[in-house]
Amino acid sequence: MCVLASLATVLALVPPSARADIVECRDAHGVLLLSPAGADSACRDRSAAPAARRAQAAAMPSSTVASPTSFPRVDPSTQRQRDGDRGFILRSELESEQARATQLETDLSKPRAAVDRSALGDVVAQLARTRQNVLAIQREISGLR
Repeated sequence: MCVLASLATVLALVPPSARADIVECRDAHGVLLLSPAGADSACRDRSAAPAARRAQAAAMPSSTVASPTSFPRVDPSTQRQRDGDRGFILRSELESEQARATQLETDLSKPRAAVDRSALGDVVAQLARTRQNVLAIQREISGLR
């Protein structure tokens, strides 16, 4: 990301006459490539004004998604099965994290003499992490279809 920001800064400082020969391309894996004009028909001219590029983008249908032709497709029934499996896994993880939180709370509620004072800080930290895990898993479950 830093490289792209640096590249954008350099391109902004280059005079328009020098930029006219640079085009932007993406390879089969979606990696950004900058090359001389005319090197590849899939490239777009970087010398176009920003307003012209926005107009070109607005003219393209929004349903157009750049995806390599070799990108694997999953049929809807397989995806539903995978989504169901994901929900099952998340719910079982939630259950185990909630059980762990309950156990840690029980450990903390024991008389102080029964709990090793050096381990007390570790138990409190583990309980905090476990509660964060429970919240994160609940967020994931709420986003299921």
